[in-house]
Amino acid sequence: MKTLWIFFQIALASFGGIYSTWALMEKSFVTPCEQKVSEKHKLSKPKQCIGRQVFDQIFSISRIMPGPRATGVSLLGFNIGGIPYMLLLILTLILPGLIIIPLLTTLYNKWEHIQMIQYMRDGAVMAIIAILLSFLMSLLRRGFNIQHENYQIELFFIIALSSFYLNRKFRVNPAILVLLGGITGFFLLT
Repeated sequence: MKTLWIFFQIALASFGGIYSTWALMEKSFVTPCEQKVSEKHKLSKPKQCIGRQVFDQIFSISRIMPGPRATGVSLLGFNIGGIPYMLLLILTLILPGLIIIPLLTTLYNKWEHIQMIQYMRDGAVMAIIAILLSFLMSLLRRGFNIQHENYQIELFFIIALSSFYLNRKFRVNPAILVLLGGITGFFLLT
């Protein structure tokens, strides 16, 4: 039941898109579990906890599949409690949006010209950007924890900045950038 409540809260708060959803899932299912394990020096974890490595694998797999949010929730739910739990989590994640989005869209279209509504929208966008940046920093910290003896952090920044530049300046397809980044990382770090 606790996991369903967590997913319901994630669904209510995840209007920032897929990355804010992932940030909330990480905060709910990985971070507290790591703290509990390290505080109590136990190897056992509560049922709704998943390890960092499993979470990262689910995140990676869901990014290459259609519908990354649904794919990630499916894999996470299956990992926690099997197929019935997976279906229940998907429903829990989708249902609030089916109710709230049409309501908010109707209200926004009616009142979008009001200055206060525009300020609220801009403030919400800033909060979403902060959540995304927090999740990005978490990904970067884990990404740079690579077990290579000849590991050079400068090379990772060069790959990241080059990808950013190619995407912004020349609109290079993100799939091509990921492929080029992987190939570059392979040749530079092996």
